[in-house]
Amino acid sequence: TLTEQKQLALTSLSKKSSGLIALNAPSASSSQAMSVYNNRLYIVDAGGRMIWRYTSAGSGFGQESKYIKSPLEELSLAKSLAIDSNVYVGLANGRILKFLAGEQLPWNDALVDPPLSEATKLWASVEGERVVALDAKSKRLVIYDKNGALISQIVSAAFQNPSGLTVDPQAKTIFVPDGQHALQSE
Repeated sequence: TLTEQKQLALTSLSKKSSGLIALNAPSASSSQAMSVYNNRLYIVDAGGRMIWRYTSAGSGFGQESKYIKSPLEELSLAKSLAIDSNVYVGLANGRILKFLAGEQLPWNDALVDPPLSEATKLWASVEGERVVALDAKSKRLVIYDKNGALISQIVSAAFQNPSGLTVDPQAKTIFVPDGQHALQSE
């Protein structure tokens, strides 16, 4: 979480600790979603319609730079972020945006029926060959290849209040926290 004082509030479950890390973020006005990739922190600033990138510096993150060249109106709808060298941003209207080196790339999700109602959470990794989107409003997972082509949709009566997702690509398993329960799909 990015605090109003522009500090990162972090929690480590493995170390059972939490704390604040300084962030030199003079331009970011909000933090809808964030992710660390290749020792850099990426923040989607829905208020500023921008993606910011921060370099690793000591025990925190320093130098702020624009990841995209100018504000993009669609980023005002940002809900989620995933990075695997490409940067994927999930939007409240169900669209997914894809960027590489700050340039927007095509994302072909036309075959998803019904379309995503909201890209609540995204997952991607260098090791994986897929991008996974949680559509919490529709209580389903949508699995894409890395160009946006539909691979699969997972809908289950077990989904009551899905709130996140993570994937173990080696085990080919998706984990979805769902209220009091963690659901697993292989």
